[in-house]
Amino acid sequence: MTMASRKPIPRLPFREAVAKHQAAKAAPDRNDDDNYDDLDALDSVTESLCANDAEFLEKLRYLIAEEIEIEGARPGQSSEAFRSIAAAADFHLNPDKAARVPRYSAAANRKA
Repeated sequence: MTMASRKPIPRLPFREAVAKHQAAKAAPDRNDDDNYDDLDALDSVTESLCANDAEFLEKLRYLIAEEIEIEGARPGQSSEAFRSIAAAADFHLNPDKAARVPRYSAAANRKA
């Protein structure tokens, strides 16, 4: 497979992705048992484009705070938490090679 045949990953600018995530978290129909919309939006933050290294560090701070809120654990206290941090670093450092973050599907979950 050549690089030309790979589909580009659609990525939002960082600030736009954060705004969408905040809106999903604040949605009136959101509850703790069905938060797939805000998890999808958090994946968009992870994959978002940063204008510079300072914005990338801001993204890492944002993701760490969100992961702590979701998992109730700090880095190093859990093997499952903080995957978004590694993915965000991969997207920033290897934009053409980064692996797409596995997505939650709110629509598929509602149909089940």
